[in-house]
Amino acid sequence: MSRLFKFLKSHWQIIAIIGVGILLRFYMLGLVPSSLNRDEAALGYNAYSLLQTGKDEFGESWPLTFKSFGDYKMPGYIYLLIPFIKIFGLNNFSVRLISALAGVLMILIIYWFSLELFKDRKVALFSSLGLAISPWAVFYSRIGFETNVAIFFIATSFLLLFKGLKKPWLWLASALLMVLSLFTYNHSFIVVPIMTLVFFGLFFKKIWVKKKLMPAIFAGVILVTGVVGAYKTVGRVNQAKGMIAVYNNPILHQEWANIRADHELEAKDNKFLYLKHKFSDTRYVYFGKMIVSNSLKNFTPWFLAVRDGKFTWNGIKGIGFFYPVDLLFIFIGLIVLLSKIKNKRNVFLLSLLFVGTLPASLSIDQAHPNRSLNMFWGLYLVFGLGLNFVVKKMSKMIRISKVINVFIILGYLFCAGFLIERYFIYQPKHYAVEWFDQIDEVVSTLDELKPESIILSSDLPEIYIYYLFYSHYPPQLFQDSVIRTRDSNGFYTVHQFGKVKIKVLQDFDNFKIGKKTVILGTDQNSDLLSRGDGGGEIKSFGRNYVYKIFSFD
Repeated sequence: MSRLFKFLKSHWQIIAIIGVGILLRFYMLGLVPSSLNRDEAALGYNAYSLLQTGKDEFGESWPLTFKSFGDYKMPGYIYLLIPFIKIFGLNNFSVRLISALAGVLMILIIYWFSLELFKDRKVALFSSLGLAISPWAVFYSRIGFETNVAIFFIATSFLLLFKGLKKPWLWLASALLMVLSLFTYNHSFIVVPIMTLVFFGLFFKKIWVKKKLMPAIFAGVILVTGVVGAYKTVGRVNQAKGMIAVYNNPILHQEWANIRADHELEAKDNKFLYLKHKFSDTRYVYFGKMIVSNSLKNFTPWFLAVRDGKFTWNGIKGIGFFYPVDLLFIFIGLIVLLSKIKNKRNVFLLSLLFVGTLPASLSIDQAHPNRSLNMFWGLYLVFGLGLNFVVKKMSKMIRISKVINVFIILGYLFCAGFLIERYFIYQPKHYAVEWFDQIDEVVSTLDELKPESIILSSDLPEIYIYYLFYSHYPPQLFQDSVIRTRDSNGFYTVHQFGKVKIKVLQDFDNFKIGKKTVILGTDQNSDLLSRGDGGGEIKSFGRNYVYKIFSFD
C-alpha cells in the first residue's frame, strides 16, 4: 500500500493528465459524433461479417485487403475490431473503442518519448498535457480512424528503437509494431522505412557492436520481411489510391505537358530560355517543386491552427488542429531544437517532422491531416520543449514568473473549455446532418414496419453500409444476394440486396412498387414521394430524412 501511495505521489501529474485525456476521449464516445462516417461503418460491418461468416462483405475469406467501396482498406483495424465487436456488439462504441484506447495510450507514449529524447520530466509533462487536450488528438481518438491507431504503433516502435540502445532485444518488439503499422494505414509505407534508416544512420556506431548486432539483425529481418509482405499483400490498396499521388495523377501530367509546350514556343529563338526550361521543365524538377511546396503547406499557421478541416470528417468545425498559442511554443521549441542540432536525438526529431509530411505532400489532397499525423504528434514533443523553455526563463524573473504560469494554466483551461463547447455542443447542433445523424433510428424504424421491400435513395451516399451496420444485416444473406457494379474508376455501387434496393428517386415514376414498400429519402425528395397511388403520409425523421409507406392490397 505504501509503495502504491509513493508511486501515486511521485507520478500524480502524468496520472492527472491521462485522466483528462480519458475524459475527453471516452465521454459519450458512442453518441458524439452522433453517427459513424461511412468508413467507420464499413470497418465495423466487415469485422462483423468476418466474425459471423469468416468472410468480408465481398465473400472473401479472411482477406488482407478489403475492397469495401473500391478504395481498398488496410486489414489492421478491421481484425483488431473483431474481439471488441464480439464483446460489445456491433455499435458505434465498439468501432471507436480501439481508436480511443490508442489515443489515451499515445499520451503516455509521448511522455516516455519526451523523457527519452530530452531527459527532462517537465518537458515530458508539458508534451503529454499538450497532446491530451489537443483538438486533433481528441478528434481522431473519438472516431474509428486507422491512421490514429497506426501513429500509436509508429510512435511506440520509435520509442523502443531508442530504448533498444540500452536493451537491444527491444528492437524485436519495435520491428513487430512497425509491421503492424504497415498493415494499418498506408502512410506507414513512407514514414517507417525512412525513419528507421535515419535512426540506423545516426546511431550506427552504437548499433554496430557485438552484443547489439544479433538483435539488430533479427529486427531487420522482421522489418524487411514485413515491408515486402505488406507491399505484396496490400499492393491493391496502393494501386487503388495511386491516382491521388501527384506523380501519377493524369490531370497534373497534362498540366506539366501543357507548360512544357508553352515554354518550348516561348524559347524557340532564345537559347538562354531554352536551357533554363530544359532544366526546370523536367519531370523530376516539376514534381519535386510541387512536393516541396506541399510539404511547406503543412507548417503554415493557416493549416495548423486556423483551418477547421476541409471536410467535417477530418476536423472540428470552428477550431483548428492546434490551438494558436501552441504554435508560439512550437516555434520556440524549434529554435531550441536547432540550437542543439549536434544532438543526434534532435536530428531524429527534426527528420520526423519533415518525413511525417511526405505522405500528404506526395498526394493531390495537399496538407491532408489524415496523412500528416506523424508530423502532428512529433510537433508536441517540440511543443513541450518550447513551453518548458518559456517557463524556465520566466522563473528567473521571480516577480512575474507566477503571473506567467497562471496565465498559461488559465489559457489552456480556456482552450480545453472551447474545445469541449465546439465538439460536444456546437458541432452536434449545427453539423449533425453531415454525420448521418439519427440514421440508426431511421433504420430501426424501417425494420419495425416489416415492409415487403425497401427502397433507399442514392442521394444518401453509401446508404447501403449504414443499413447493413445498424440493422445488423446477416452477412451471409448480404453476400448471397448483393448486386453491385464497378465504375471506370474502380469504385463499387451497391444496387440491391435481399429486399433492399438503392435507387435514384428522380426515376420514381418508373418504379415497380410491391404490396408494402417503404421508400427512404432526404427532405429534398418530399415532392417526389408525394406522387403515386397507394401512398400514405410522408413522414419526416430528424433533420434530413423522409420516408413514405406505399401499401397496395
